[in-house]
Amino acid sequence: EFRRVLFRSLITPGRIAVFGSGAMVRGLLRNLAEGSLAGKIHYIGCEPIAMEGVTCHADIEELPGPITLVAVTSPAAEVRDILRACTSKGAEIAILFSSDVGREQMQVLCAEAGRLGIHLFGPRAFGCILPHARLNLSPFGQGAPAGNLALVSQSTSICANILDWSHNGEFGFSAI
Repeated sequence: EFRRVLFRSLITPGRIAVFGSGAMVRGLLRNLAEGSLAGKIHYIGCEPIAMEGVTCHADIEELPGPITLVAVTSPAAEVRDILRACTSKGAEIAILFSSDVGREQMQVLCAEAGRLGIHLFGPRAFGCILPHARLNLSPFGQGAPAGNLALVSQSTSICANILDWSHNGEFGFSAI
């Protein structure tokens, strides 16, 4: 059965739940909070994070309402439980930034996400940057200059490298 991906939830998410710890999750939270989603970002985890525009919770069940998008930097072993927990909050899309997901694990996660009605992107995802909308849903340190060029790639490395080149003032992006 063909199902359309709900791109609206990706490019204009209502509320975002972010799972994980370490430098990657801090970069992701910083980029989100500096953009148009400040106040709509909910960090779920045990790492103490004090960041303006980000609300911290120990568990997804503490959230008072629905979420539309889930960003995961957690280890692969935790992802299935995270997807299940987010279903009760209405999550439509999950972006998996985790890099320790093997081929067989990903097949299991895709099947589980499909069963739960969640569209899963990843693993090792770059994320999404929409400069004109002030949305930087990526863990990378710098945003993208606004312009007319859209970049779509399966490779996180290619996106990150082209993003580095773009800060010379010669071109900008409508979307990455």
